[in-house]
Amino acid sequence: MELLLIIGLGFLAVGLGVGFAVVLRRLSQLEELRRSDQGTVLLNQNLQGLQERLDRGLAQTNATVQASSNQSQQLVREVTTKLGQLEATNKRVQDFAGQLQSLENVLRNPKHRGVLGEYFLQTMLQEVLQPGSFSLQYRFANGEIVDAVVRVGETIVPIDAKFTLEHYNRMLAATDNSQREALEKQFKTDLKARIDETAKYVRPHEQTTPFAFMYIPAEGIYASLLATDVGSTAVNTRDLLRYAFEKRVLIVGPVSFFAYLQSALLGINAYQIQKDIQPILDRVRQLGVHIGQYDGHMERLGKQIGTTVTTYNTAYRELSKIDKDVVKLTGEKRDLLETIKIAGPDQSEAALDETTK
Repeated sequence: MELLLIIGLGFLAVGLGVGFAVVLRRLSQLEELRRSDQGTVLLNQNLQGLQERLDRGLAQTNATVQASSNQSQQLVREVTTKLGQLEATNKRVQDFAGQLQSLENVLRNPKHRGVLGEYFLQTMLQEVLQPGSFSLQYRFANGEIVDAVVRVGETIVPIDAKFTLEHYNRMLAATDNSQREALEKQFKTDLKARIDETAKYVRPHEQTTPFAFMYIPAEGIYASLLATDVGSTAVNTRDLLRYAFEKRVLIVGPVSFFAYLQSALLGINAYQIQKDIQPILDRVRQLGVHIGQYDGHMERLGKQIGTTVTTYNTAYRELSKIDKDVVKLTGEKRDLLETIKIAGPDQSEAALDETTK
C-alpha cells in the first residue's frame, strides 16, 4: 500500500513538471508578444489569467499533496500498529509452540506420561468424589502400589492409569501398510501387557472388588480399542475388551470412566445390602424352625391332655359303678363321689378349659 502511494506521488510530480514546462513555454510566447507594441495589452491580460490559473492549480496541487501525505501518514501508523500486533501474536504462537514442544518432550518419557495420567485421574476423582471416599497411591500388603482406589465401606475399587502413547502415535504416522500392521501388533501387545499389569490389583482377599479399572486418559486411544483384536495369530485373535474382561479388568476412558464407576458402585451397594440382610434372613429362618418345633410340642401336649381327659372320664364312670354297688350292698344311698370329693366329668373338662386358656 505504501509503495503504491509513492508511485502515485511520483506520477503526480511528473505531471506537475510537464505542466510547469507548458506554462513556461506559454510565458515565453507571451514574452515575445509583449515585445511587440500591438500585443502588449493582450499579453498583460493573458499573463493575468495565466497567473490566476496557475495559482488555482498550485493550490489544488498543494491540497492534494497534503491530503495524500495525511493519508500516507495514517496508513503508516495503521501498518505500524498492525505489525506490532502481528509481532505480539507471533510471539504468543512461538511461546505456544514452545509449550507444545515441552509437552511433547514430556510425553516422550514413559515415566512422565505415567505421572501425567495419574494427574488426570486424580483431578477427575477430586472433582466428583468426596475426599474420604478415595485414596491415591494405595499400597497392598506385598508392597505393590496402585494409582488410586475408591472406597465403598470396607471394599476398595482399584484403578490404575495407563498411558500407551508411543506405539499409538507411530501407528498413526505410518504410511506403509506392512509397517502399519507391525506397529498395530506392537500397540496391541503393549495394551495386553498393560491389562495384565492392572489385573494383578484384583485381590479379593485384601477387600478389593472382583475387578479393577484400567484408566486410559487419552480418549483417542480408548476409542481405538473398541474394535481392536489382540495380535494377529490364531491364538491371539480375541477382542481386547473380551481379553480384559477375562482378566477382570474394565478399560475406561475420560468420558466413560464415571459411568462405569457409578454402575460398579450401584452394584457394590446392592451386594452390600444383600450381605447385610443375610443375617436377618438367617435369623428369620431360625425363628421359623423354633416356631415349628414349638408347634410340634404344643400338638403333642394337646394329644396328651386329650388322652388324660379321656382316661379321667373313664375312671370317673367306673367310680360311679362302684357307688351303685355300695348301695346294693348296704341298702343306703350314699354319694360316694361327694364323700371322696372327686369332681365329675363336666367339672374336670371345665377346669381343663380354664387351664388351657
